[in-house]
Amino acid sequence: MRSATWFFGLLGAVFSTVALVSLCSKILHIGLVPVAADIIASYRAVVHPVMTVLLGWIHWIRPQWTIPEWLKDAYALSFVGGFGIARGLGLVDEESDALVKAVTVGICGAFFGASFLGLIALLLAPVWWYQALFALQTPVRRRTALTMALSTLGALFGGVLFFALNYGAFHGWNWGAIFS
Repeated sequence: MRSATWFFGLLGAVFSTVALVSLCSKILHIGLVPVAADIIASYRAVVHPVMTVLLGWIHWIRPQWTIPEWLKDAYALSFVGGFGIARGLGLVDEESDALVKAVTVGICGAFFGASFLGLIALLLAPVWWYQALFALQTPVRRRTALTMALSTLGALFGGVLFFALNYGAFHGWNWGAIFS
């Protein structure tokens, strides 16, 4: 079970990092070096059409409104948080069939992500870190907190590292001198 927690925490961190970088670069109008721009463009080409379909309900309320790019990235982050919560809640018994677990987590994660509860959960990162380290003693709740803490901490670290390397590439840092 521990390896699954680490795997899903890492997967959430990687996906969250790319979504967070995409969100920040769009909101803050940050230029990206060509390699980074290609990574973000690939992410947007795959994820944004899916998020546009999932956010289609907005057009029922306001048909003339176009869905902004930052909302698509925020919605993608909400799904990361939603699946993190659903995976760790322990909604089914440990002895249950793997298919039952996967379907239950999939349905609940989709609900938490679609309702923006997952984004709220990711924004509560300090609470998850505290609970994972100190407060929670039951394995199910501790697993939830650990998965969410890994996802958010990894995304924050990855985002800072990404923008630091991007800044260094723009300003011509001598990478050979730095890493030798």
